[in-house]
Amino acid sequence: MSFVLNTDSITREPRIARHIMHVMSIVLLLASLSQLLNGTWIHAKARLAQLLIAEAWESTRTGNGQPHKPWPWADTWPVAHLRMGKQPPHDLYVLAGAQGNSLAFGPGHLRGSAEPGTVGVSIVGGHRDTHFSILKDLPMGSLITVTPRHGAPQQYRITDKRVADSLTEPLAAMPYASQLILVTCYPFNAIQRGPLRYVVTAELLNDSPTTQL
Repeated sequence: MSFVLNTDSITREPRIARHIMHVMSIVLLLASLSQLLNGTWIHAKARLAQLLIAEAWESTRTGNGQPHKPWPWADTWPVAHLRMGKQPPHDLYVLAGAQGNSLAFGPGHLRGSAEPGTVGVSIVGGHRDTHFSILKDLPMGSLITVTPRHGAPQQYRITDKRVADSLTEPLAAMPYASQLILVTCYPFNAIQRGPLRYVVTAELLNDSPTTQL
């Protein structure tokens, strides 16, 4: 009995394996490139949005407080500017409405509360992992400068920081006071959203001029 060794199949198998590895490398490279380009595009889009919001804010301030949309199809607009923290200070534009489409681009003003920087209690919400991540680093007594749509900038001082359950604890606001209440989800490092909220309350300083709307 004799055996014939098929050398063609032996030589083909390494070639096929190398070809498969080459194809897989190309696929992985393309996937990585796609993720990189997608991340770059998201960052560029967010940066462009902030520039457009800044321009809309300047138009509002120079146009007697009249709202200006950052882009034609926007359903929100800047209503105030916040500056908080040090080295460097953290600048934020507060947008009208505390709904998701506003919070994607900045902290949102809760409709029905006083506009930031005006007489009354103003409530502003923001995402814990982006615009309002700074709240965890603000110590008691920190100053927050609020510039309203028209009028002079206002100075607030942080007087209270606490964690509240949104299901059982309403926001505590002093009647007939001028307060700025900043709210974000808690804990800051959580992945899923829960009922806990981190609430920072700041009081308008007595020597700060007040603006009425």
